[in-house]
This record gives sequence, structure tokens and C-alpha cells, in this order.
Amino acid sequence: MSKIDQALTYSVACGVPWYLRRFDPRRSVEVNFTRRDAGKHAPLRYELEFLLREELREVESYYAVLLAIATGHVTAREISQASGIGDRGLHYYLQQLVELGYAGAIR
Repeated sequence: MSKIDQALTYSVACGVPWYLRRFDPRRSVEVNFTRRDAGKHAPLRYELEFLLREELREVESYYAVLLAIATGHVTAREISQASGIGDRGLHYYLQQLVELGYAGAIR
């Protein structure tokens, strides 16, 4: 695997050895992830929800914010509109996600 694919694999697998062992180094990260770990009963499919439930309440709101970010919304206004969370409440959710390391600073 190239260094870039190694980094992507590590990132997608959250550094968890069990997930890392499931990746086939002869296949691309995308193929590995979609074939093995994105299916209906795949372990990584619900990893984000599991981690959020361990750390936070109101998981649906945090998930909506992360989904907005993941789909290309980068400003607070865009994230607010995409997630359905008002501007005032969004700051709280973003702050929590940044402190936990799930999101970076938002413009």
C-alpha cells in the first residue's frame, strides 16, 4: 500500500487493530471499506454512532452536524442550514465535537 493509502486505512479503521487486520493491502481503501465495512451488518458502519453515544447526549444532533461537515458544508452557516440546528445552538455542538477530536475548527 502507498503511504497515502496506509494513512487513509488507519484513519478509516480508527487505528483499531481488529479493523486494520480486515483490510486487504492488495485492494484500494475504498474497495476495502465498501466491500467489508460499510455493509448493513458491518462493524464500522455503526462505529460513529457508538462512539457518540459513549460520550454525548442528543446523539442525533451531533450526528447531523458531523453529516453536514462530511458532505462538504464548511462554514457555520452552511452547517446550521444542513443540520437543521440553529446558529445559537450550533456553537455548543461544534465546541463539543472539536474538544472530543471529532471535528476541526470551523470557519
